[in-house]
Amino acid sequence: MELLADRDLLEPLLPHVRARLPHGHFSGIRVDYSSLPTAFPHQLGVEQARVEEVLEDHLRAPVLRGREVVSVEQDDRSVTVGLLRRGTTPASGGLGYGRGERLVAPGIVAGEVASG
Repeated sequence: MELLADRDLLEPLLPHVRARLPHGHFSGIRVDYSSLPTAFPHQLGVEQARVEEVLEDHLRAPVLRGREVVSVEQDDRSVTVGLLRRGTTPASGGLGYGRGERLVAPGIVAGEVASG
């Protein structure tokens, strides 16, 4: 929460808080937040979709979903990423076959979401 507060991102989440929990667990071990040196001695129950909305509202770059990273090249100035739209194959439109996407940027952040 400190990171969100430092970036003025905590306040927009507060209307979406469903629970304020004074303790939680890490790997099955109970954690009592009141004993930690923090301005936020609790965890907040907020739906991930709300957190994503707030983060995306403050980004200076688009969030691309439904794509698979198929290649990454880096030089001193930029990163080039080859992307394949989910549900396609290289033979049906992937990078190198005329319909894949290439993204060039000073840097990238990528994440993986489990499917199924």
